[in-house]
Amino acid sequence: MKYSKYCSYCGTENYPLLKYCINCGSVLKSRRIKDGAEYNDSDTFFTNENLSKLVDTELTEDIYNKIIRSIRDMGLMNLNRYSNEPCLNKLIKLVKQYSKVGYDKADGVYGYYNYNSIYIDNDLNESMKICTLIHELSHHLFSEIFEQLIMYFLDSRKTDFIEGFVAYMVLIDQYHKVANEYLAYTCEGYFTNNIAKDYESVVQILAMNNLDSNIVEQMYVLGNSIADDVINILKTFFDENFLKEINYIFKKDHMIPSTGHSELNNKPKYKTGKEKMKAIKSIIINTFNELSQSPSGIITVYMLSGNFEQANRG
Repeated sequence: MKYSKYCSYCGTENYPLLKYCINCGSVLKSRRIKDGAEYNDSDTFFTNENLSKLVDTELTEDIYNKIIRSIRDMGLMNLNRYSNEPCLNKLIKLVKQYSKVGYDKADGVYGYYNYNSIYIDNDLNESMKICTLIHELSHHLFSEIFEQLIMYFLDSRKTDFIEGFVAYMVLIDQYHKVANEYLAYTCEGYFTNNIAKDYESVVQILAMNNLDSNIVEQMYVLGNSIADDVINILKTFFDENFLKEINYIFKKDHMIPSTGHSELNNKPKYKTGKEKMKAIKSIIINTFNELSQSPSGIITVYMLSGNFEQANRG
């Protein structure tokens, strides 16, 4: 690899535009030295020092956009797609740049995202497989953004515990889960002409939980705003020809845009980047404070991080 960067922690050769190591997640430096903290348990992670770092470290739009570009560049590293291969194969190759891909049937869903792995129902037609893969990849990228932000704030490498913390934040917390699902539908709809954009999982979350409607509206704004960043990451890989191939498959499968729960379309976004950065920091800090005072929450983070450890080593 010409003009490579080498990870200062594990020594892995990396694509030169990356900011974080594709192998271990460490910040890429110019020297081969062990650098950056490593948090593997609650005692080292939930400290006053780390809280101060989260509160005091400024999150500028420039830093945030660099993180978004780094995540985009992870997908460019070893991606080789050919014009004559099937559209679905091209998409699976892209998804595999970020997560594992497998096939599984789960009651009532087309697919799901779980511990850096995406699973879809192999009995779906080609159109629904495409929609589902984009939807679930958007979940992964939402988590990845927050993981990279925490690594930046704490000057740390990625660990299973950090992944467990973020999973708690975006999957266990039901308000943040609304933002996560709204983002996934928004991103999916952008690239698929809203074929399966019915917001069904958002509606299910609301039906199963007694959530404050004002906070839910704030979560729509959060999800809709960060969806722009996920879309910008994915737009790198969806050129005009690729989008035409996807549209052809939808026509072949006689797919029409969904109109389900259309009242959830076009929710607002943050008016300024400063508002967006403040909201993102607040979510991380509030979750940190909540969990540091919740023994049961910490147990859940350990469970999640253990599942990540098993999945990442598998």
